[in-house]
Amino acid sequence: MKDLLVHCPGFTLNDVHLLKMGRHFRFSPKSKFIVGRNDEENQKIETFSKDGDLLFKAAHCPGPLSLLRGEPEEAEIEKGAAITAHYGKAKEMDRVEVVYWEASEGDKRSLTVSPASKIEIEETIICEAS
Repeated sequence: MKDLLVHCPGFTLNDVHLLKMGRHFRFSPKSKFIVGRNDEENQKIETFSKDGDLLFKAAHCPGPLSLLRGEPEEAEIEKGAAITAHYGKAKEMDRVEVVYWEASEGDKRSLTVSPASKIEIEETIICEAS
């Protein structure tokens, strides 16, 4: 909640609902990333996604649905794809294709990334919802 108050003073009830699920990462003062931990959270993340949010999913293997909210830079989109790959079944692979799309649109794009390392995770993780 503290992170939300600091970085998003005009937060909405939607933002509060997202605090209750997943793993939360802060990429910059303007972008936040949330990774679902199971199918139920993946569904909730999709339900609470809104216009402008980006959703991420590994293309060819099971894994989480992730959400990037805010004003991300291109490097943060790549970081989101790498973190999504890290938490999926493909985390041991060298390269993983991750698709992403804007929540309000259906046009999917893809990136091939190396899964994020534990160090990269530790540098940006805020908390894990309980």
